[in-house]
Amino acid sequence: MKNLLKTMLVLGVISFYLGADAGGGEEQDSPCQVASPVSQANDARAVSEEVRPAPQQEKTIDLGNGVTMELLLIPAGSFYMGSASSEIGRAGDEDPVRRVQITRPFYMGKHEVTQVQWKAVMGTTVRQQRTKGLPLYGEGSDYPIYWVSWDEAVAFCNKLGSGFRLPTEAEWEYACRAGSDTRFHYGDDPNCSQLGQYAWYGDNSVNSEMAWYEHEDDRGRSAHRVGQKKPNAWGLYDMHGNVWEWCADWRAPTYKNMTTVYPMGPSNAKSRVIRGGSWRAAPDRCRSAARIFQLPDAPHGFLGFRIVLDLK
Repeated sequence: MKNLLKTMLVLGVISFYLGADAGGGEEQDSPCQVASPVSQANDARAVSEEVRPAPQQEKTIDLGNGVTMELLLIPAGSFYMGSASSEIGRAGDEDPVRRVQITRPFYMGKHEVTQVQWKAVMGTTVRQQRTKGLPLYGEGSDYPIYWVSWDEAVAFCNKLGSGFRLPTEAEWEYACRAGSDTRFHYGDDPNCSQLGQYAWYGDNSVNSEMAWYEHEDDRGRSAHRVGQKKPNAWGLYDMHGNVWEWCADWRAPTYKNMTTVYPMGPSNAKSRVIRGGSWRAAPDRCRSAARIFQLPDAPHGFLGFRIVLDLK
């Protein structure tokens, strides 16, 4: 009898544990729960986002035949676009000042597009771009391209491939300011005594490299090789002066009706916005907020561009 009771007790204990292993009884919490397919997908996405590499701070584009183009990553952020009524040299189309959001990062050309880069993509030289009889304002591989219309600048971007384009006016000013809210990206500089460290403009652009030609109206002034002056805080050169730069937007007379999140100009107008000042511009025209306009099919000897690449 004692042996029978011992046997029944042992069998009962075994049965209890077998039942627990088989899932009998109340559901028990487990430290090793199996995730559902949705949960697994979410976990995998989280891991993927954690290990995804940060975008390159600099990107080099190969244009062929040993010609390259350097781009810098411009972070997303916000800034005050336009100029206050107290800013020296401001114009009436630079208001109202409002805080604008650039909601996604993008790449921008470290320099204005050069003549060697233009030739590598488009196959023509600055001499071939100009209308017969018009002057050259600096010639050489590292000089900015000019005598280029807005339409031609867009064609250049399209030939580079998907994602390449001209900057919007808001992107241009945001990149130029590089976190500043002053007249120039380096400071207010009321007397423009420091502008010559950052820009080729009307007062300092006499060019000894083009002494063979002095145009009657320009007294030996011209564009200069890119990257010779100091860059802004984000590493972009010649955002003040050298050549005006085409932007994507049609020109709006003011910012009154423009949005504050990634604003664009009107859907149609007569002229496109150009930014940055040039080798023949007065200091006030080289300010971060300064904006003028030009017919899109009208190239000039003081007008070039730089490119933007969307971040994928």
